[in-house]
Amino acid sequence: MMNSTSADDTLNIDVSFGGRKTIVTSKNFKGGYVSTAFGGAEINLMQADSLETMYLDLKVSFGGVEIIVPSHWDVQVEVNPSFGSVEDHRAIRTASAGEDRRTLVLRGSCAFGSIEIKSY
Repeated sequence: MMNSTSADDTLNIDVSFGGRKTIVTSKNFKGGYVSTAFGGAEINLMQADSLETMYLDLKVSFGGVEIIVPSHWDVQVEVNPSFGSVEDHRAIRTASAGEDRRTLVLRGSCAFGSIEIKSY
């Protein structure tokens, strides 16, 4: 399993027959592309931030992606699962009155795999 930290504003992750853990620290995160085939990826966005909508394009085939986000983020799921699943395991809380709203949009496909959304 490969571990990395990324300060880049976009992600480009392609995993086949392996695993990858990435911690995103960008304060102007825009999103990116994550593809897994017979492998897995863990994307930790707890330290990421952005004032604009973030878009993650996902292509999951026979693998999994775990996305860790702050619990107050609004996550919109636009993923088409085919013999797969997309599950939000967060204890949802709304943003505080003075807190800016953050939106993450998940797009793409999930075939024979899973996408999990979590927060700590």
